[in-house]
Amino acid sequence: REFAVGLDALSTLPADLRPMFRLAMAEVGLAGDDLTTVEVQIAAMERDRASAAERARAEYALARADHISGDHAAALDRYDGLIADRHRPTQVRAKFDRIRLLRERGEMTVEEAIDQLETLRFAWRGDALELDLLTRLGRLYIGSGDLRSGLSLMRQAIAYFPEDGGRDLAREMNEIFAKLFLNGEADRMGPIAALGLYYDFRELTPIGAPGDEMIRRLADRLVSVDLLARAADLLDHQVNFRLRGEAKAKVGTRLAIIHLLNRRPELGLRALRISRWARLAGELVAERRHLEARALTDLNRFDQARELLANDKSRAADILRADIHWRAKDWRRAAPAFGRLLGERWRDPAPLEPLERQQVMQLAIALALNEDRPALARLKQDYQVKLADLPEGDALDVIAAAAVDRRRTGFRNLASAIAQVSQLEAFMTSYRERLRQEASAVN
Repeated sequence: REFAVGLDALSTLPADLRPMFRLAMAEVGLAGDDLTTVEVQIAAMERDRASAAERARAEYALARADHISGDHAAALDRYDGLIADRHRPTQVRAKFDRIRLLRERGEMTVEEAIDQLETLRFAWRGDALELDLLTRLGRLYIGSGDLRSGLSLMRQAIAYFPEDGGRDLAREMNEIFAKLFLNGEADRMGPIAALGLYYDFRELTPIGAPGDEMIRRLADRLVSVDLLARAADLLDHQVNFRLRGEAKAKVGTRLAIIHLLNRRPELGLRALRISRWARLAGELVAERRHLEARALTDLNRFDQARELLANDKSRAADILRADIHWRAKDWRRAAPAFGRLLGERWRDPAPLEPLERQQVMQLAIALALNEDRPALARLKQDYQVKLADLPEGDALDVIAAAAVDRRRTGFRNLASAIAQVSQLEAFMTSYRERLRQEASAVN
């Protein structure tokens, strides 16, 4: 608009100054797709005393006009001529636009474009062309699957040009990062590679719920491949620095599960205690209580674990109590605890599950060590049919026969082997499976 107002004064300027204004006007025309202005002003330069550099800029403006208008053959000819010229600013720009045009026409592969742009980005520094070059090269890398190189180049462009398009580019990086870790695109990467990429660009994690969901999904994926310590690191940062209230309690519960799976009960207790919140739903309160009891048991703090479960009548609490007594070698309490877990399962015609067979063996050992021979005889009678032709059937015979002399080698070996089995392993296996299923459902 301002050029149009002052156009009449252009003829009054000296001939060696007019090309500067005509080129500026042509470049404004290019920016607005006003190709007529480009042609008119470049043609008028023939009557002026233009320098070699100005003539090169004029030729570049015409090449861009051909490119924009769709006359690609003419544009490529002009680009080739400019590349052969010695005027470096237009030479570099012509190379850049030639690569872009060949990509648009499908005549250059992504790999070829990356190779040529990599060479070109060291040939020109410090203005909008470098910003365009870094941005386009970054997008090509991302399109080719090299996410780290692409995001690194975009980050570099933002650092060099924070005002000139840097904000738009930062927004684009945030969108790419969200697609990777919220829309599942990072699932095509290995878990370690995905974690490394996340840490390299973690400043792109969105604030609020989307960012928390992103971290949770990545942690679940790490748990699914048993990278427990890495998953715990991610959630630990959330619990300590990002979350409050109910959200903190939920993620703290998840963190405690991961620490317990990783055999770090002291860290599991800490996660539960720093994420406490008064107004939690009953189901989550119960889950946190069970996890705390599990952690206390792993730390051999059996009395505290029992006290915590004193008023809990749930099945999960019964499993925990049985194992607390077992781990504490409290056979007097262990026997009835396992008896409650089994109930009258022997009456059910369905075959015993592996966990149930394990419970029968633990009940038998507890009865033998508590010297309750009548109860042991009844247990053998109740389950001998269900355990027939199974290894547990022979084991139950050994326990029942040896109960009169617990010093016999067979009994001691069998009792020692069964003592290594823990109901808590089964208790935590259910949590591991739940985390894996949740990760699969998300991904």
